[in-house]
Amino acid sequence: MNKRIIALVGLVIAAGGSFGAFLAVKNKNDKKVEEQNEAIADNMLFNINYSDISDITIECADGTYKAKLDKEANEWLLEEASDGDNFKLNQETMKSICTYISSLSADTSYGEATEENKASYGLADPYKLTVSDGSKDYTIYIGSASPTNDYFYAMAEGKNKIYAIPYRAGDYLLTDKNEIIANDLIPYKDFEIKEIAVKKNGELTYSITYDPQTGLWSLPDKYSMLTVKQSEATSTMSIITRADADQMLEKGLTDLSKYGFDDPDAEVTIKGLDGTECNFLVSRKGFNSEKYAYVLYTDTNQVLMISRSSVAFIDDTITDYVLNKTQGADLYTITDFSFTCGDTKDSFEVDMQEKKCSHDGEEIDLSNAELSGSFEALFNSVNYIMSDEIDIEAKPDKADAVFSAEFTDDDGSKSSVMLVPTEKENRGYVFKDGKYIGVIADYDLDDIISKYKNFCNLAGIEAK
Repeated sequence: MNKRIIALVGLVIAAGGSFGAFLAVKNKNDKKVEEQNEAIADNMLFNINYSDISDITIECADGTYKAKLDKEANEWLLEEASDGDNFKLNQETMKSICTYISSLSADTSYGEATEENKASYGLADPYKLTVSDGSKDYTIYIGSASPTNDYFYAMAEGKNKIYAIPYRAGDYLLTDKNEIIANDLIPYKDFEIKEIAVKKNGELTYSITYDPQTGLWSLPDKYSMLTVKQSEATSTMSIITRADADQMLEKGLTDLSKYGFDDPDAEVTIKGLDGTECNFLVSRKGFNSEKYAYVLYTDTNQVLMISRSSVAFIDDTITDYVLNKTQGADLYTITDFSFTCGDTKDSFEVDMQEKKCSHDGEEIDLSNAELSGSFEALFNSVNYIMSDEIDIEAKPDKADAVFSAEFTDDDGSKSSVMLVPTEKENRGYVFKDGKYIGVIADYDLDDIISKYKNFCNLAGIEAK
């Protein structure tokens, strides 16, 4: 046979062998990819639209708890509890369950779920979680954590295998009664509170009431003469509505001394605008009391641990909610003011828009910074009174006043402030517009006279 022909035949045979080897390798690789894809698909335990989940059923050691989403209010509500209990749900816990189960994948599988394997992985009597999108139920069973806490062993309904799911996902899905109970200090949101009342040693230390019609807080009727510091009351409400427990502890506490509730630091009643109320005791005794406090709900004897700052409002008093600054008028809207300080009496006409005032008919230019500052210092000393004590029982007589100031606004209305001495030196009962307002303040008549004389000196006018 021709040598060229023999060589060509050899090349064809060799090429055929190489192509066959290529096909063998390709088929092997294709099969490997297919197996990998099948494993990935098998490890995808759930693929649910998060927003479609409407029902959650938790079956744990504490019992069975069924929850339903109120889509209008976007709130998870407890529908049924096997122990007959009724409580608000922790919304973050329920949302986390939906998040982690909606696209849950296993990292690997451990083969068929035989009875022996189930026992080995803590799945003989597992935790059970079922969610529903309204048309289909999806159930996962969770057993033990891996020795290294990298995984939880789990099974999915419809798959007869044991899987390893990421520890973080398992930790959020595996919950109990304490974790699904709302950990909010109170069941109210901002401006859903009607009243906050605090007692210490059985005595009411303060109470404040909210009126949704006016949007204002008020004190009990006997303090009606006092002006409520609205910002402080609103701030307290905001702190209370945002406070939540660091840890839910035992329920049905019988030994009150265990957490110091036999001698509590305070008794608190929060009333809602819906007619309900929340009552609890606060104890700052025991474990890490510099940082934490204990709260006991008196209706269920549920105990929770909360940051001490979240219940700092129990140390407030009426004084904290009373405006401590009494103001006569606004310098920029008055036309004149007069004052009496001991034996000194004087008056000024004012036009701050034009940066001027007048005294006994003599006009004074207040465009000079030093002169303007001195005038404002004088005005502030007769216009503002800072109080630090409440006495609603006192009956001072304004005829005994040692200081008074009267202001005329640009609309012709008049206002005034006044101080009547108490039995203590340089302490005075505060009057506003001729009425005692229930507070006491320090005063320094010499300081007022000093500011008055300083302005007169700078302005070149004679002090009286």
